[in-house]
Amino acid sequence: MARFAFASSEETTNEAGKIVQTTRWHQVVAWGKCAALVQQKVKKGKKISIVGKHACRRYTDKKGQMREKPEIVLYNLYVFEPQIA
Repeated sequence: MARFAFASSEETTNEAGKIVQTTRWHQVVAWGKCAALVQQKVKKGKKISIVGKHACRRYTDKKGQMREKPEIVLYNLYVFEPQIA
C-alpha cells in the first residue's frame, strides 16, 4: 500500500478579467503493483497523471466518532519524464 498527496491546478478568469489559479490537494491510495510503482517513481515535484476512482474511507477517531476521509483509489499512473534535447 502507498499513500501520497496529489495537487491539481485550474486556471479561471474572475469577474475583473484577471486569471486566477486554484490548487486543490487530493489524497491518493495505491495497492499492489500500483503501490510498488508509486514507491519507485513518484517523488515530490514530479509531474504525474493519475487514473482512479473517488472513494470515502471510514474510520473511528480517538473520541469514538465515525469519520469519513475522501481519497482517490489509484488504478493507473503515468510519470512524465523530462525531455532531453
